[in-house]
Amino acid sequence: MKILLLGVVGTLLIGCSAAPDLGLRDASDPRQESARVAYRPVLDDYQPRRPVEPQGWPQLNRRVAPGGGDQ
Repeated sequence: MKILLLGVVGTLLIGCSAAPDLGLRDASDPRQESARVAYRPVLDDYQPRRPVEPQGWPQLNRRVAPGGGDQ
């Protein structure tokens, strides 16, 4: 029982300790530099797709199988 009580008290004391300094920047400091962000259009790598006729599932399974369906 004493060990359990010591464990509970120890856990509570650890929870009251100061938070460690993680080296994070202060977001409210206007003097901090920010990371550069480059503009990339949303549709930069867009490739239009056309509707196709449905295919049978065995043929589709062979095409996506490891080895490219060379069976």
